[in-house]
Amino acid sequence: MTERSLNFHRRIVAEVLKALSVPRSLIQIITGPRQVGKTTAALEIAAQYPAPHGFAAADSPLPPGGEWIDAQWLFARSKFQAHPQRPVLLVLDEVQKVRGWSESVKRLCWLKMPLEPIFSTIFQGLPLRSTTGGMGRPKWTSS
Repeated sequence: MTERSLNFHRRIVAEVLKALSVPRSLIQIITGPRQVGKTTAALEIAAQYPAPHGFAAADSPLPPGGEWIDAQWLFARSKFQAHPQRPVLLVLDEVQKVRGWSESVKRLCWLKMPLEPIFSTIFQGLPLRSTTGGMGRPKWTSS
């Protein structure tokens, strides 16, 4: 009996990694319904990213405020300062739970720090461009 590989490769992982290979790519957002693999895909992307990365989940009993994003951004910045060869990947999971997340991200993006942010979230009712996905699959968009 031969041993079979149980590795499952999500198409979204390769597509987001390709988008991140473009210098100063856009913010990547992975969206989809609950329990379809958004966080798992984001973790796979981080594991395959060829530079330092950070991962933080805003999944706490009380919703964090914008200062939570600031703290994660500073953590990623410290990783970049230690390894300035390539932008640091910062994955923020469940970002929709952070109060004022959009304003915080916009403010921090103006700093033009070499950082590649990925947000894994559930957006309901928002018109997002989707290059992948389908019934119950994670989607991603660049913005």
